[in-house]
Amino acid sequence: MKGRNLLAALLTLSLAASCLLFPAVVREGGRAFAEGVSYVDDGRYDYGLSQPDPSVRVLVEEDVPIPVRDGTRLRCDIYRPDRPGRYPVIMAFAPYPRRVGAGVMPGVDDNGGVGTRYWYFEQANPEYWVPRGYVYISVSTRGYGGSEGITNALSYFEARDYYDAVEWAAVQPWSTGRIGLYGISYYAMSQYWVAGLRPPHLSAIVPWEGLLDPYRDIGYRGGIPCLFGVFFALGLQLIANNIFLALPYFPLYFMNPLMNELWEKGLGILFPDGKDTPKIIEEVGKLEVPMLSVGCLNDPDLHLRGNVVAFQLAGSPGKRLLLYSGTHWGSAYQPWANRTVLRFFDHYLKGMDTGLEREPRVDVALRTGPDTFTHVYGNSWPLEDTAWTKLYMDTEKMSLVGANPVRDASVQAVFESDEYGSGERVTFMTDPLPEDVQVAGPVSAHFWVSTTGNDVDLSVELRAIDESGREIRFPYYVPGSPDEPVSRGWLRASLRTLDPERTRPYQPWYTFRENQWLTPGVPVPVDVEIWPTAMLFKAGWRIALTVYCGIHNRAGEAIFSLELPFLNRWLLRVPAYQTLSTDPGDTWIHAGGERESWLLLPVIPQDPSRRHRVSITAGGFSPASVSLRVGEVCEWTNEDSDYHSVTEASGLGLWDSQLINGTRSHNPETWWFKACWAGTFTYRDMVSGLEGKLEVAPVAVVGENGEVSIELACEPPPEGTAFDVQVKSEGGDWVNVAEGVREARIDLHLGTGRHWVRCRLRRSGAWGVGSGWSPAVAVDVE
Repeated sequence: MKGRNLLAALLTLSLAASCLLFPAVVREGGRAFAEGVSYVDDGRYDYGLSQPDPSVRVLVEEDVPIPVRDGTRLRCDIYRPDRPGRYPVIMAFAPYPRRVGAGVMPGVDDNGGVGTRYWYFEQANPEYWVPRGYVYISVSTRGYGGSEGITNALSYFEARDYYDAVEWAAVQPWSTGRIGLYGISYYAMSQYWVAGLRPPHLSAIVPWEGLLDPYRDIGYRGGIPCLFGVFFALGLQLIANNIFLALPYFPLYFMNPLMNELWEKGLGILFPDGKDTPKIIEEVGKLEVPMLSVGCLNDPDLHLRGNVVAFQLAGSPGKRLLLYSGTHWGSAYQPWANRTVLRFFDHYLKGMDTGLEREPRVDVALRTGPDTFTHVYGNSWPLEDTAWTKLYMDTEKMSLVGANPVRDASVQAVFESDEYGSGERVTFMTDPLPEDVQVAGPVSAHFWVSTTGNDVDLSVELRAIDESGREIRFPYYVPGSPDEPVSRGWLRASLRTLDPERTRPYQPWYTFRENQWLTPGVPVPVDVEIWPTAMLFKAGWRIALTVYCGIHNRAGEAIFSLELPFLNRWLLRVPAYQTLSTDPGDTWIHAGGERESWLLLPVIPQDPSRRHRVSITAGGFSPASVSLRVGEVCEWTNEDSDYHSVTEASGLGLWDSQLINGTRSHNPETWWFKACWAGTFTYRDMVSGLEGKLEVAPVAVVGENGEVSIELACEPPPEGTAFDVQVKSEGGDWVNVAEGVREARIDLHLGTGRHWVRCRLRRSGAWGVGSGWSPAVAVDVE
C-alpha cells in the first residue's frame, strides 16, 4: 500500500512539473507561433464566416459578480469588444482556476497566429472571438475561483447556477440575448446538464471533448477504479476556495465504488434539498438546442465515450457529432478547429447561413495511419451503413476467424511486456487482411473467462498491426508520440450484470450495482464495451484483440517532449489513466463450441465507385482537371504544410470541404467528394486562390427501339437548381431537348445512328449561374 501511495505521489508531481515546464506556446508581440514559423490571424482560414476586425481591442472585466437565485454571487471574467454594441455571448463554466495560462497544455504549437494574452487552460481564446464580434465569459463554479458558497461541482445545483448565469448574460446591455457554450473537458461536460434544464436564452452548445457519465467515463470505467479519477477527486478538493469547507470529493470517491444515487444524480443529493434531483443521463435527453459534440478518436480513455453517448441521448433536432483524429489540446486551437466552432456559432448565434443544414450530421475521421485520415459520414450513430461483423475467438490458434470454432478450448493469460505496458494477457489476431476494412462505430467483445480467484479486472485493447508486424498507435497529448491503441474497453468481471433496457448488441450497458463473485475455475460470459472508434485496417494488416487479465501496467501517455543537441528525444510518460487492479490469480479465456466468443466490429462497406486522386501542394491541384462520370469519387490529399479548401465556385454552392489539414496540423487529411451531378464545375481553394476543375459526364444506357436513359445525377439536384440537356446527332448541331429538369434521370427517344448527350446544372431562373456543359457522352443506337 505504501508503494502505491508513493507511486501516486510521484505521478502527481510528474504531471504537475510537465504542465509547468512544457513550452507549448511562445508569446511574442501578441502572436503565437510554432518554433521557427510565425502565423498571423488575418481571417483567411475563416472565409465566408465572421472576419476579425483588427481595430477591435479586447475589453476585460475581471471578477464580475453574477447573482444566482439563492443570493450567492459567482465570479466571472468578461472579454468583449472595446466599443458599444450588442454581441452574442460564448460562456464557459467550471471549478478550474479561470486564469491559468495556455502554456500548461502540452502539444499546443499552433493556434493560427491568434494573440495569447488572455488565452487560458481549456477555454476559448478571447483574442480569436472578440474581434469576430463575440463576447466571452468565463465563470467559476460556486466555492471555486472566488465564487461564494459551498462547492457544488458535479451536481444538479451547479447546473442550476449555470442556468442563472446564462440568463444573467442574456440581459446585459452588450448582449444580443443569444448565448452559446463552449470549452474543453469540464467546460464541456458542464454544458450537457445545463442544456437539459433549457435556459430560455441558451441557443447552442459545443462540448469539445467532454465526458458525460462520471462513473462510467472516468471514475470506475468498467467498474474498475482509475488513477485519473483519484487525481480528479483530489484536485476538486485542493483547488476549492477553502479545502476544509469543500465537499469531501476525495474520500467520497473511495467510499462509493459501485453505482448509486451519488453517481447517477451527482453530489447534489448530499444537500438537504437535493434528494429529488434528476439523473444526469435523463437530463441530457431533454437537451433541445443545437449541439456540436466533438470527440477525439485518439482518446479511448477519458472523454470520447461521453461525447458519443451525449449525441445519442440528446433530443435536439440540430445535434451534430464530429469525431476527429488529433491531440487533446494541440488540435483544439488549430485553424481548422477554430473555423469549425465559428461556423457553428455564426449559424446559430448570428443567424448566418453557413451551410451546416445541407451537410451530414455525423462526420467521423477514418484514421488511415498514426497521423493521417479521411472521412465517413452519416446522420445517426451508429452510422446507417454499418454492417455488423463478428470475428470469433479461436483459443487454439490464437486467431480471430469468420466462424465459431467447433471445439470449446481455453487459453491461460501469461505475463508479457512491450513498450506500451505489461501484464498477464491473451492476444487474438486475424490473418493478414485480403482487402481494406473500414471500421467506424461502437465496438464490443463477448467471451468467457475463469480465474482461480473470485474476480478479475479485464482491460481490452483493439489494435492494428501492419505488414511488418509493427503496431499502429496514436498520439493523444504530444504530436508524433503515439501512445494509444485503436480503442480500449474495461470490465470488472463481478460487475458484468447488464441493464436490459439500455444494452444494445454493439454497446453493453452495465448496472454496476452489485458484485456477482466468480466461482474459482468456473467460466462465466462477459460483454466488454470497447469505446467508439474509426480505423481503416489496410490490406495486409491484421486486426488484433488483446485482453489483459488483472494488473495492467501502462507505460503512460507522453505529456512532455524535450529535444537537446546531440541527444535523443526525451519523452515523459505518465500513466494517468492506469487502472487500479489487484492480482486475480491465474486466468483463462474460453471460446468455441457452446462458449461462442467474438469481437463485434462496425464495418462500413467500401464504396465500389471508381476513385480519382488529386494532390494539393503549394503550387496547385495536381491534376488541375479531372474527368469522371456521375457517381464516381474524387479524393484530394493535402501534401502541403498549409491548410487548403476545395470549394465549388460556379455559384451553386454544391460543396465546400472546409479546411483540409496539411502537415502543419500534424494530421494531414484526405477529403473526398462523390460527383453526384453532371456538368463541368470549377472549384477554388478559398485560402490561397488555387483553382481546379471537375468534368463530370452523365451516364447513358441504351435500351430497345431507340430508348435511351440518361443518368444526370445520383440524386435529384439541390433545391433551386435544375438541369438543361442537349443532344447532337452526327453532322448536326447541339439541340436543347430538356430545360429545367429536376429529376436525376431522363428518358430520350433517339433515332438510329451516333448521338452525343451533354448537360449542365444551373440555378433555376438564372441562366448565367451554373456549371459549364458536361463532357459529351456518345450514344450509339442500332
